[in-house]
Amino acid sequence: MAEKNDALNTVQDGNNEFAKHLAGNLIFSPISAHAILSLISQGSVNQTRAAFIDALKVPDLNMAAESYKNIMSHPIRSRG
Repeated sequence: MAEKNDALNTVQDGNNEFAKHLAGNLIFSPISAHAILSLISQGSVNQTRAAFIDALKVPDLNMAAESYKNIMSHPIRSRG
């Protein structure tokens, strides 16, 4: 369980760093951009893979994919 929490924390930290580098007065969802780029990165190799790792601010793209899989598999609960 601690391993999943470590992976989740790493992806959250990467998302925060990624969001800091998006510029301007845009309205956007950093987590959405980070998640889709993480998904796209799974097919990358060599220099492109290294560029995704740098841009997404995560040390391991496979770990990021597994973390997002865990995040997306949890149902959204209403607060009512």
